[in-house]
Amino acid sequence: MSFSNATSSAPIARKADGPDPYAWLQNRDTDEVLDYLKAENAWQ
Repeated sequence: MSFSNATSSAPIARKADGPDPYAWLQNRDTDEVLDYLKAENAWQ
């Protein structure tokens, strides 16, 4: 997963299949979640 810090729009979290499409964000130690959170924090 890659994110650009130079974009004018906020990063968009992917939606997984299942009853909670954002449950994957609960796994805070995975590279995917950490990359997403870094991109979200860098976005202004």
